[in-house]
Amino acid sequence: MSSIDNSNGFNNNMMGPMFNGYPLIPMLLLLVVVCVAIWKRFSAANKVPNEANQISTCSNPYCVRCGAYAESLSEAKTRLAMFMSMREEHAHLANRIRASFAARDMGEMQSNKNFREDPKRSARYRGRVQQEDEDIVQLEINQMRDHNKYDKELETNTEPIASQKPTVFFLCNLRTQAWVTEWHTQAVASLEQPNILDAILAEYQRNNSERAFSWVDNDVQGWDVLHLYNQGIRMNDACAAYPVTSEIVESLPGLLKDCIFGNVFFSRIRTGTQIEPHCGPSNVRHRLHFPILVPGSVCKDPVLIVDSEARKWKAGKCIVFDDSLLHSADYGQDGDQKHEERVVLIVDLWHPNLTDYERECLSYVFCTMDYV
Repeated sequence: MSSIDNSNGFNNNMMGPMFNGYPLIPMLLLLVVVCVAIWKRFSAANKVPNEANQISTCSNPYCVRCGAYAESLSEAKTRLAMFMSMREEHAHLANRIRASFAARDMGEMQSNKNFREDPKRSARYRGRVQQEDEDIVQLEINQMRDHNKYDKELETNTEPIASQKPTVFFLCNLRTQAWVTEWHTQAVASLEQPNILDAILAEYQRNNSERAFSWVDNDVQGWDVLHLYNQGIRMNDACAAYPVTSEIVESLPGLLKDCIFGNVFFSRIRTGTQIEPHCGPSNVRHRLHFPILVPGSVCKDPVLIVDSEARKWKAGKCIVFDDSLLHSADYGQDGDQKHEERVVLIVDLWHPNLTDYERECLSYVFCTMDYV
């Protein structure tokens, strides 16, 4: 005699012994849901997105660097007002910066759901802000004309181009070009002098062999960094270990320091490393790469890709680019190859089209955060 109770109305043989006692329909529904989830994940992994959406962003909610940027941005407009009140007689010289904040406010307001659903409010605000923006920009253009620095090309550069997505601040009416090495002739010439490469390389190799400092992983396997300046703050211990490098860097024309957008650091990637496309925090800076170690011919050459154009590093030869544009690095492996490193000294420089007053204003508005 069977001791199994069939009073629930299900035949125990219907689903086999594994599912004995469990309802059939809910189990089938669960199976369908799991299959759909797996299919969606597989499809997303193999989908090729368009380039504009291929940007990699920091996924760490506790990232100290992202937190410093967020804090600086939250205080930026207040600090801009403070700076202009202290320099009231020269406030008009910051019109380009004022216009950029006005445009940012407009973009944020338009992305607000309640604002979008109130056409009358939207139209009133849009008219006021756009008129203010246009007035400020026109004042800025007139000022540049007075100082013979006006370029008609800049009149239309009020918004980022498609591949330009700075994560913190976009300054309008600032010329954009992917590769800008020729814009920084003095800094480049200073680094490419005889014996500079040998001096920096010797200092790097000595500290690396002594393991004087722990390098920091940069959220990508095979990529780590060592900062001499971190978001505008001088790392005194690291600079003391690299006195020659620090002295060379600190003498460079256009060095971006005392501002959260400024960094100086060694960047090291290893074979097999791919750095996904990403954008820097602002277009007010340009990023200089001074390669000190580049792999030999036994490896696939590592390449830097900016705005879809790839270039190779060459030891002792500077590359300067606008890192507010989409950029990435690829040091993929070709079969069975030995482990080699590519090491670059990275230095952030002010965009050369900024006036001295604008640099001073931006340094005050986006001041360094004391978090280290």
